[in-house]
Amino acid sequence: VFVIDTSGSTAAPSGMDVNGNGTVGTPQLGVVGSVLGLGSTDSGDSILSAEVAAARQFLSRLDARRTRVALVTFAGEDLGDGSFEVPSRDSALTEVGLSHEYRDVEKALLRVLHRGPRGLTHMAAGVDQATIELLGLRGAYSKKDPRSEKIVVFLTDGQPVMPRGGPTQA
Repeated sequence: VFVIDTSGSTAAPSGMDVNGNGTVGTPQLGVVGSVLGLGSTDSGDSILSAEVAAARQFLSRLDARRTRVALVTFAGEDLGDGSFEVPSRDSALTEVGLSHEYRDVEKALLRVLHRGPRGLTHMAAGVDQATIELLGLRGAYSKKDPRSEKIVVFLTDGQPVMPRGGPTQA
C-alpha cells in the first residue's frame, strides 16, 4: 500500500525539479510565503509532486502479475477553534484498493495531484487505513489474502500534528 501525505504542508517546494521543466520551485513570496505555507512557485515541484513521482517510480518497478498495489491518502482538518476533528474515515481515504490494475493506481495518483494538498498531518489515520486494506478488515475495498506479504510505503514530509489531546497528553 502506498500511503501518501496530502496535508497542506506538502504544497511547499521539494527543493528539486520534480516535473523536469528546468526550474526548481521556491516558496511563494520567499521566507514570508514559507512561514505562511503559500506553497511553491512551481506546483510541479511541490512535496506532494515528489511523493507522487516516488510512488510512480516504485510502481513502475513492480510486476502486476505478482503484486497487488493500493493507494491511501491522509490529512486532517483543523476545526478553527484550536481543536482538531475527531479522527474520521475522511482523515484517510483509500483511493484504490489492492489491485493488479496499475493503470487504476496511476489514474488515482493523477487525481491526488489534481486535488492538491489540504489540511493537517494525520499520520495515524494513514497507518490505520493501510492496515484496514492490507488485512481486508471491515470497510476495506481490498480482499484479504493471508498468504501475501504486506508492505506499506509511507510518504510524508513531516511530523504528525494529529490527533491531538489523546490520553497521554496532559
